[in-house]
Amino acid sequence: MATGSFGGGSEARLEKGAGMHRFIWDLRYPGAWDPDRGAPEGRGPMAVPGSYQARLTAGGRSTTQTFRVYIDPRVAEDGVTQEQLQEQLAFNLEVRDALSLARKAAVRVDSLLAGIDQAAAEAGDAAAAPQELDRLRAALVTHAVRYSQPMLIDQLEYLLDMTTRADQQPGRDAYARYDQLRGELAAIEEALDRIERSDAAARR
Repeated sequence: MATGSFGGGSEARLEKGAGMHRFIWDLRYPGAWDPDRGAPEGRGPMAVPGSYQARLTAGGRSTTQTFRVYIDPRVAEDGVTQEQLQEQLAFNLEVRDALSLARKAAVRVDSLLAGIDQAAAEAGDAAAAPQELDRLRAALVTHAVRYSQPMLIDQLEYLLDMTTRADQQPGRDAYARYDQLRGELAAIEEALDRIERSDAAARR
């Protein structure tokens, strides 16, 4: 029997050979966007108890089977409710999406800086990155030296790790921290949009 596992909302692909095949779902949603993969990470927030469907497609035919995920009795004994788990999932998906946007913003900054370096090389001049781009990158990415202050991407990663570590309702401090980080990210995205519009206009 071939056994595989999948998660993060990805499509399971089983062995094509004859015989029985089994897959194991890790109950995870897709994780945040990973710049190295250009795709979501595998382990995102955990699905809540409820009814789900598995669909098997082979040889042009498809069949669907409904199944149910139950709450861990130990979690229920601690007083955690379905509504609290739903709230936790909704919050964690928001933090995950913000982390994806922050990572993509860093890629946008690096792309603009690379364009400046290329233009300088073609002109035979020394590359001089605009201070605004340097500032935005420094706000997003933690400086690669020991004991550096964690910046926005790392702070969002830490928040997501803390709120997905246990089955429980997020506290008010988690919401407050998210609102603060999301506001910082919105300001960075607005500045990037402005720089990209200016860059596009200069290339016309």
